[in-house]
Amino acid sequence: MSQQELFPYLIDQDFIDEYKFAQNELKLLNKAKQQFVKVIQDYKILKRRYISVYKDKLISEIEYFGAIKKTDLNINECEEWLAEINFSLEEWNKRFGLLRSSMIKKMRI
Repeated sequence: MSQQELFPYLIDQDFIDEYKFAQNELKLLNKAKQQFVKVIQDYKILKRRYISVYKDKLISEIEYFGAIKKTDLNINECEEWLAEINFSLEEWNKRFGLLRSSMIKKMRI
């Protein structure tokens, strides 16, 4: 099925390409967001494990504080990336919303 059959009311190929590009970007950004949320959760689980291992006296205090510091740095870095992804998602959602409303207007004409 060609794009003209899918969108018979749209003549502009650039518009179709931009719509599909925005849709693809949103999918990729949502997937990246899910992955970063999972990574952050995994780091928090790791941190809890370090705490329990330290309480059981299985690692030294130096190893414990080094591991906790490194884990916290990784969590902070992932949260910064997640904030950037959220900002990009907001921008792409706005752009996609404009494209959809423009498509709806073209359908009415």
